[in-house]
Amino acid sequence: MYNNRILPSRGPAVLRLVFVLVTIALVGCSGSPQQRSGNQQACLPAHDRPSCFYVEALEQKNTKLIIFVRGVFGSAATTWGNPRREAFWPAMVAKDPQFAGYDIYLINYHTPYLGEAPDVHETAGNELEQLLSRKILDKYDEIYFIAHSMGGLVTKSLLTQLNRGQDVALLRRVKGVAYLSTPAQGADGAGLAAWLALNPQLGNLERAHLGTYIVRLEDQWIQLMDNRDKVKAEFPRVYCAYETRKSGPVWVVPKELASSRCDGPLYPMPFHHFGMAKPSRSDDDPYRWTMGKILEAGVSEVTRRNAAALLWSAAASVHAGDQAAARRAYDESSALYVKLGDRQAQANVLRGLGDLESLLGRNEEAQTAYTEARSLYRVVGDRLGEANVLNSLGHLESKLGRIDEARTAYMEARNLYTAIRSRLGEANVLVGLGDLESQLGRTDEARTAYTEAHSLYKAVGSRLGEANALVGLGHLEFQLGRKDEARTAYMEAHNLFKAEGGRLGEAHVLRGLGDLEFQLGRTDKARNAYTEAHSLYKAVGSRLGEAHTLLSSGRLEALINPELARQHFHQAASIYEQIGMNKWREIALSHTKDLSH
Repeated sequence: MYNNRILPSRGPAVLRLVFVLVTIALVGCSGSPQQRSGNQQACLPAHDRPSCFYVEALEQKNTKLIIFVRGVFGSAATTWGNPRREAFWPAMVAKDPQFAGYDIYLINYHTPYLGEAPDVHETAGNELEQLLSRKILDKYDEIYFIAHSMGGLVTKSLLTQLNRGQDVALLRRVKGVAYLSTPAQGADGAGLAAWLALNPQLGNLERAHLGTYIVRLEDQWIQLMDNRDKVKAEFPRVYCAYETRKSGPVWVVPKELASSRCDGPLYPMPFHHFGMAKPSRSDDDPYRWTMGKILEAGVSEVTRRNAAALLWSAAASVHAGDQAAARRAYDESSALYVKLGDRQAQANVLRGLGDLESLLGRNEEAQTAYTEARSLYRVVGDRLGEANVLNSLGHLESKLGRIDEARTAYMEARNLYTAIRSRLGEANVLVGLGDLESQLGRTDEARTAYTEAHSLYKAVGSRLGEANALVGLGHLEFQLGRKDEARTAYMEAHNLFKAEGGRLGEAHVLRGLGDLEFQLGRTDKARNAYTEAHSLYKAVGSRLGEAHTLLSSGRLEALINPELARQHFHQAASIYEQIGMNKWREIALSHTKDLSH
């Protein structure tokens, strides 16, 4: 129980009078009794009515929700203005075309002027239970809170209760929170008012140096924000504003008491405490700033989705062999992530760009992209990302024949994977090391690396990884002239790829089997393997795979059917040109010239 202070008995009537004066100055959150009791709409709860929807689209479901949380002594109807007039905040939002696709929910809770009431933590728990039991949080992709005064403490407590276990997924649906004069460090006069009213909610507002609750809640809030940043999540975004005018003779929540963990500086508004929740028009504060922040958080979410979609599109274009489209998607995605200030995502884009540049033979550009990506990963503390990009650097250096640099990159990557206990990452590095040792003719070391990789893949349940390790072993045995062992490894890999639906991997293996049969002089089997590989590459949209297979098939047909070989070489050259791989285009065309001699 958070509020466990022993309260003295009620004082004489004069103290109650003092209480009324203090709480009017302290809170200023409620309207007149006539306003509070005169609600005509069921969705405008009076003093003790439950929370409810002010706007809820029933026919065509909205995916966005704004939740208003009012302060102590106010009701959802009166905190936010007069519901009978145009200057009623929820009504202004409902009429604002910028928020046409949003539902609106008003949180109300028991908070009497005199008498007992649930404390802030209990109130937040009750409201959270209502939201969960009615599955309100599950229904919306984007949720925004606007909280005034003690309503901000209720909101903080509610959200911190979601900051654990599986509920974190619901917390991430909260995209933005606007705190208006929330007494994060307590409010002056709260202890006296609590003693007079016997209302523990006011005791929870006691100044931080006097009350343990406000300190504990703020610690929990800071932990929530730290957890958000630690996992590189962007949401919820949090914005805080404070009043710059007195409420009668006192400051209720000046800047120093509103100070909290927010995104950006505290925003000053030229209002007294209760004016912070009662906008007079939509083009001025507090409406303008608050709703602008809601839109800002929403735009951030849309931007992130667009950037992620572009990143996925870039990877798909690479697999499809459309290198120009991949570059455009990477560039556009990078620009959006820069706008968002998401350095980890920028690093992911740079790593993808590095892979693309490496594929195109633009090795210096690839190395620059990888190096920049690694720097960003280190800045944000993403050791997995750093290990992944080091593995890619190892592949690049190996391709360039820079053996020492390749080995160094691989070993740094492996050390990082080991430190973070990523056995899958270790296996990926071992495949790269196997390729490197094979390139050096160190066949025993290569076989050891592939075998260890295969065991790790099996241990973590990565059947596609197993297949990739077997492909490496197949290439090694092929290189050693151990054709039967090569065929066995290729066939095992082929079966795994087929079982797992890895059609791209299956195509790679078939092309390798075609090369094997070609060397053995089994032209029919080689032709069949190439034909199957070409069909699979076409099916998965890998134009690069198509071109490579046509090149291999042309070499096979050169001694049997020169005219067919010429067609295959020209088709391969045409694809290489379309996807921007001019070096390979020249190789294909050189084969057509050889046919003429």
